[in-house]
Amino acid sequence: FCSQFGGLAVKQAIGAGAESIALVVFVMVAVLLVVFLGVSLVLNVISQRALTQASQDMAQAKRALREIETVASSIEHASEVIDDKNRKFLDQFDITERQRDYALLLLRGFTYEQIADSEQVQVTTVRYHASNIYKKIGVASKGELRELANDWNARN
Repeated sequence: FCSQFGGLAVKQAIGAGAESIALVVFVMVAVLLVVFLGVSLVLNVISQRALTQASQDMAQAKRALREIETVASSIEHASEVIDDKNRKFLDQFDITERQRDYALLLLRGFTYEQIADSEQVQVTTVRYHASNIYKKIGVASKGELRELANDWNARN
């Protein structure tokens, strides 16, 4: 009788323990699921905010780029107008076409080194042409050349 009663008690205890373990596992799974869903929801909200901010930033960058393009176009147009005036200024002097090209670059404010780079020549070649340009136009320096051209352009 004792062994049967003791066996039953053990079976009941094991059954109750198994039910408790099952309940604990169930609760843990439920908690993990809630945590996972919560994290997923939070990540989704963060992602949506990040996408919205990125979209706004992109729109702002596009507007800024359009403004930059407009300014660049205006500068390019102004540069063309100034180049046309400087060509007319240079037309009154007896200089070669090559000297005219160098003179235009000098009038744009290029250094001898920049002109040498753009024309793929030595700096000494640029100095040589510049010296001849200055003599033919009657000035002693790039600064005087620019001043004379600016005065002429203001009058014409």
